[in-house]
Amino acid sequence: MSFPARSGGNQQMQVTTSAEFGGQQAHRSNPRVLFQLVELTALALFNNRLQGTLSPSVSNLRNLQELDLYRNDLEGKLPKEIGLLSKIGNSISIREPWRDSIFNRKIERAHLLHLRENEFAGNIPASLGNCNQLTLLDLANSQLSGSIPSSFGFLKSLQELYLYNNSLEGNLPSSLINLKNLTRIDLSRNKLNGSISPLCGSSSISRLASQETDSKETYLLI
Repeated sequence: MSFPARSGGNQQMQVTTSAEFGGQQAHRSNPRVLFQLVELTALALFNNRLQGTLSPSVSNLRNLQELDLYRNDLEGKLPKEIGLLSKIGNSISIREPWRDSIFNRKIERAHLLHLRENEFAGNIPASLGNCNQLTLLDLANSQLSGSIPSSFGFLKSLQELYLYNNSLEGNLPSSLINLKNLTRIDLSRNKLNGSISPLCGSSSISRLASQETDSKETYLLI
C-alpha cells in the first residue's frame, strides 16, 4: 500500500492518537509516517481506492483500537503481523476470498467489523461466531454465498447485522433466536428461506426491512 511521499513533521506527529484520511485524502500522506505513529488508537483510510497489500508495518501501531479500510481495492492476505494488534476493535477490510485463518484470536476481540462493499466471495466463515464481543457485523454488498453460519447464534452481544445484497441461500439458522440484543438486521436481496417471527419475539429489534424473494413469503429485516 503506497501513497506519494511527504517530508517533515514526523516528530510532531508521533503523539497523534487518531488519523482520518477518508474520501480519497490518503494521497496526502505517507504510510511509512502513519505506521510510525505508535500512540495511534484510530486510523481511517476508507474510500480511497487504495491498491496493493496491507503492510506488515501496521503491527507498529500497538495501541490501535480502530482500523477502517472500508471501500478500497486492497488485495492479498491479511499480514500475520496484524495478530499483534491486541487492542484492535473496529474495522478490517481486505479484498480476497474468505478464509477462516484471517480471523485469528486477536480479531475475536473486535467489537465492530465493517467490511461492506468489497469483493469478498465464498462462504461466511463459521469462525466469525467466535467473535462474541461483536456489536456490529456488516458484510453487505459483496459476493458472499452459502448459508448463514449457525455459529452466529454465539454473537450474543450483536446489536446490528447487515448481510443484504449477497447471494446467501438456505434456511435462517434457528440459533439466531439467541441474539437477544439485536436491534437492526437486514438480510434482504438474498435467497434465504424461513420466518423472522421467532427472532422478533426474542429480541429488541426496532426496525425491519423486507426481503423480496422468489418464495411465497416476504421475510426480513432491519
